[in-house]
Amino acid sequence: MKRLFATLAVILILGTVAAQCSVPATVVVTKEVEVEKIVKETVEVEKVVTATPEPKPGEATEPVKGGTLTVSIGNDIQNFDPVTSLIQAYRSHVQKAVFNMLYQYDENGVIVPMLAESVEQPDPQTYVFHLREDVTWHDGKPFTAQDVVYTFGRIQDPEEGSPYLPYYEGVTSVEATDDHTVTVTLDEINGSFMDSIAAAPIVQDGSGESNVLNPVGTGPFKFVSWTSNDEGVFEANPDYFMGAPLLDKLVFKIQPEAQIALTNLRAGEVDAIAPFPGNLVPVAETDPSIELVVQETPTLLMFIELRADKEYTKTPKLRQALAHAIDHEAIKKVIFNGYGTPTSHFLHPSSPYWEELPLYEYDPELAKQMFEEESLPGDLPPLVIEVPAGWPELEQLAVIWQSGLTQAGITADVRVAEIQVWLDRTLGPDFTVTTNAYGPPPDPNTWYQIIPRRHWYGYVSDEPGDYTTPAAKEMEKLVNEALSAPDEETRKAKWLEVNRLHHEELPAIPVFYWPIFMPVRPGVHGIAISPTSDYHYQNAWVEKTE
Repeated sequence: MKRLFATLAVILILGTVAAQCSVPATVVVTKEVEVEKIVKETVEVEKVVTATPEPKPGEATEPVKGGTLTVSIGNDIQNFDPVTSLIQAYRSHVQKAVFNMLYQYDENGVIVPMLAESVEQPDPQTYVFHLREDVTWHDGKPFTAQDVVYTFGRIQDPEEGSPYLPYYEGVTSVEATDDHTVTVTLDEINGSFMDSIAAAPIVQDGSGESNVLNPVGTGPFKFVSWTSNDEGVFEANPDYFMGAPLLDKLVFKIQPEAQIALTNLRAGEVDAIAPFPGNLVPVAETDPSIELVVQETPTLLMFIELRADKEYTKTPKLRQALAHAIDHEAIKKVIFNGYGTPTSHFLHPSSPYWEELPLYEYDPELAKQMFEEESLPGDLPPLVIEVPAGWPELEQLAVIWQSGLTQAGITADVRVAEIQVWLDRTLGPDFTVTTNAYGPPPDPNTWYQIIPRRHWYGYVSDEPGDYTTPAAKEMEKLVNEALSAPDEETRKAKWLEVNRLHHEELPAIPVFYWPIFMPVRPGVHGIAISPTSDYHYQNAWVEKTE
């Protein structure tokens, strides 16, 4: 199987602006901070549900139609094209509000039909999608099979730089059999193909780059306007094929400072804050005017992304030593106020391909010994930990790790950069490690295509065959065997081998399941947070005030 690598095929998690857009000049800060300076007392708080609260006595018990929901988000969005946008802030809030997939993950992490009513396989390499006939685009045009063909074409065009390109490399043809039937043919069996289908939204035929600033979708909300660094406005789609939303309008307020957002929530200027930093959880939890929603074990994974061909990272023992310098308990206490779970696995426990693997426990003395056994050159410059600006959790992770590395005899600098500069560095050949986060779906192929595959040979060559390590070649072989497995039992066995090899070799270092906090004002209901860290607003509603 020929699987070309796309250099831009990385889903940037936790970004602040679209990668394709220019940004102001960047201020890069290098700093060293002792972890003790940011440790705060642990406060025990009640764990609550993962959707906005049920009505209490005295509140409305039936959903109320109408009204506006205003959500404070921390990041501006400058690219609304789902084919090319790299930013998780867009994907978490806007993408599923405006666009749909043929199949997609629902709020429970289950793949369900959306634009397609059903799919059949006349043979293992052919998928026939039967499309819904009651779907219209926001501009009133009917949704047809040609829209699907066009979307596949854009994704498969390397010039587009779509993050979904690696998922569709094995697609050899996409044909509109009629207005509501699409036949997709693969070059060989791919057991992860439906997961790929659930990842990529469908765009309108001929829409091109118009979606960057004026997206036209099929989803529950229509794009109205977006004022950079201020607010975005979306209105309900009364013709939505799954039923019109309860809300009249959905508004996103761009408020990077969580304290300011919290003040606005108390004042009634916003209805919810998503996401919300863990260090402010005690404040929100003890405020009677606020309801706190917690998704404690989402699939959102905090991890260390790295290049496996640098002095600090070029052997498995070095990467394992880096992992032993990470203080998981400090992360839990300092960053997430006692919530969340450490991990050495890139999959979530809800995945059928997950198995328990030993945690790389915090042990700076062991890490120091491992570094010494690998005989690092004595004149190495400090290890630079890259961090995307605007995400204090990732900066705190870097500072905690920096402290552990210092105890292990390694000098490290934390370098925070605005998103475009950070992207340029981490998509290029010169960085060594960066803090990052990503919410992979249950199928492990998504994680593999985005992170390990790129770092194990994507920087060496655009073609498979130039691997940084023998283990990279072995992992590629196992992944291809998993994808082409004739039955689920064989497929699962191969993915478990991939998991174990990943755990041993550490092409990336999984660290912590990132709990999601969302404070809302009383009277806000129906917002769902999926395990894949997406916010679903279709069934949201707000109580009307007198």
